Amino acid sequence: MINLDENKNVRCPQTGNILEQYKGIFDSVYIILNPFFYLNSIKDDQLNFYDFPDKSEILEKCNPISWNEITNKLGIDNNVDLDFALRYYFHKDKHSHPEMKVAKDLRKLMDEERIMDPGKGEISPFIEDQLLRVFNKIGYKKLYISDEFVTEQKLYDTKYLFNNDLIHVSGSLYPEDYKFLLTTNWENHCSYLCSSRSFIDEVLSMTDLEGFYATAEMEVWKEFEIIKSKI
Repeated sequence: MINLDENKNVRCPQTGNILEQYKGIFDSVYIILNPFFYLNSIKDDQLNFYDFPDKSEILEKCNPISWNEITNKLGIDNNVDLDFALRYYFHKDKHSHPEMKVAKDLRKLMDEERIMDPGKGEISPFIEDQLLRVFNKIGYKKLYISDEFVTEQKLYDTKYLFNNDLIHVSGSLYPEDYKFLLTTNWENHCSYLCSSRSFIDEVLSMTDLEGFYATAEMEVWKEFEIIKSKI
């Protein structure tokens, strides 16, 4: 079991430099873009806080859409504008996007094609499903789940997690040897896979996850500001 008192900093990144938070623990962080998804047969009256479809229903009835597909549909050439458009979409902050046209176009596209936003504060079901299968395949049969503040941790069989929605909002998933950490935070539309570069590369080779590695200067909230071209 991980000593929680010694690992209070091993949690979802909150503010500041991303790699600095994990210094001495993990040398690399891969920022996974939570996919959008087509609602397909999900009914409109389910799209509220109380009736929103759970993980299994989303995986069964919906199809993921990459950020690259959305930027192509919107006719924009990078994910920077899409990230700001999403922030405007949620916060209605008139200063979140310099033009606001992309945000308006995004809302129109999502309404017309019944596309759901990537969500924030939770690890996407599509990401969780892929990574659980990879972790299980490479030998991690049990995984810990902890809450946002790392006040508790519970160990589960990896296969049990496939069919159960147990990861907390802004929670974390990690193995007994703490070789990797999968986590997210309240406000960003992405998840963070933290480990060694070689381990992350191995995991990515078995998935179709979309994202990019955190750079030395990259900070939480500012992941996309450094990205100047299409990811």
